[in-house]
Amino acid sequence: MVQASKWFNFLLFLGIFQLAESAFGTPEHIHLAWTENEHEMMVSWSTFIPVDSFVHYRPILCNDAAENYEYTEVLGNRTMFNEGVLMLRFIFLHNALIKGIRSECFYEYFIQSSIGKSKTYIFNGRTPESDDSFNDTSNPFKMIIIGDLGGGDIGSITAALFQREVKFRDSAGLIHLGDLAYNLDTDNGLTGDNFLNLVQDLAATIPYMVLPGNHENFDNQTHYKMRFKMLKNEYNDGLGQFYSFNLGPAHFTIINTEVHFFENQTISANRTISAKVQRKWLENDLAVANKNRKERPWLFVLAHRPLYCSYDYLANSKERNRTCGPEAKYLREEYEELFNENAVDVFFTAHVHSYERITPIYHNVTVKSQYDDTNTHINPRATVHIVDGIGGNRLRHNAKATHTPQLWSVYRTDDYGYGKLTVYNKTHMLFEQYSSLTWNTIDTVSIIKTRERF
Repeated sequence: MVQASKWFNFLLFLGIFQLAESAFGTPEHIHLAWTENEHEMMVSWSTFIPVDSFVHYRPILCNDAAENYEYTEVLGNRTMFNEGVLMLRFIFLHNALIKGIRSECFYEYFIQSSIGKSKTYIFNGRTPESDDSFNDTSNPFKMIIIGDLGGGDIGSITAALFQREVKFRDSAGLIHLGDLAYNLDTDNGLTGDNFLNLVQDLAATIPYMVLPGNHENFDNQTHYKMRFKMLKNEYNDGLGQFYSFNLGPAHFTIINTEVHFFENQTISANRTISAKVQRKWLENDLAVANKNRKERPWLFVLAHRPLYCSYDYLANSKERNRTCGPEAKYLREEYEELFNENAVDVFFTAHVHSYERITPIYHNVTVKSQYDDTNTHINPRATVHIVDGIGGNRLRHNAKATHTPQLWSVYRTDDYGYGKLTVYNKTHMLFEQYSSLTWNTIDTVSIIKTRERF
């Protein structure tokens, strides 16, 4: 009887061990990203034990004669990463490239390790600059814009709306304007793990493009640079802290405002990511974008910290006043002339935990368009600023919508949510802000222009 009990305990232990091993080897944290190359998609995922894992993918719904496609198998590369802060906590990060994808197809894929398999996901084959698919006026492209999103009860509300996004709305991709997870490194990386699982059903279906915020600055943004693989260029050493891409009639420029507030950021072990490095790249990027204005008249810049935002002048919050006061003024001195010279249409930011839409503005003064009303600008003559740092996180509202706004502040709200940019064609775009609490549209602005730039 004693011998049987020992065997039972051994088998129970073995079963628990095998179950744990299977769970640790199952791919998770799956997310997609565009790359600097057309017809290509980056797939990233994690395991907690060092197993080889493969992406299995095939095209579907291609509107051609072929009815069945075989799966292609791609081995992911694997990197061991200690995501722990106060203790060693190793995770294995995997990346694989899906090449040769076609814009007229959708792609079905799953990730298989030797001891675990992910769900099957589907993504659209459209990629930046691949062809004219984003210029199709019968199928305008849409981009989700969100900032300051974490997990927990607040972030989960927005994540629930994401699930509806996946099912019912056709979005080309998502841009997260910094402050991911709150924070990727918190609880020895567990917060980052939980966040990536929270957004996985969305991020595994559309490209989840990111940029760094102040909450990514721990250990020289190591968690950000290891977790996310953004577009490479000759200035960023492949670490994705600033980059750009083209979609149909629009150019998107992503910058890192944190270089102005954290002196020791580096691109790699060999080069400091000084503001001068990014500035040189930015000037070149915007100059090239303006040479292509006939083909791509829309120019959008996205960053974490705002150049303009309102704060309550009757409140005593030093944090709020600094963000929308001296910090914003400093960034205006750094960027506003450059944005004006290059006729940036919209500047999207976050950082402030509220939503605010601002008129076309230059030197702290509203610039009148050919026509303006509350929700429309026709032929604006200055950049429109939109602050969208209200995804929801453990810090909740660090700066509620002000009761004493500036005259240039058009709309403000504390409703958790995110925005969606729709580019219809070369002359018409729409931005909509959604409430995660009501699942309704709470603000819109249409921009119409008959010329390539102001």
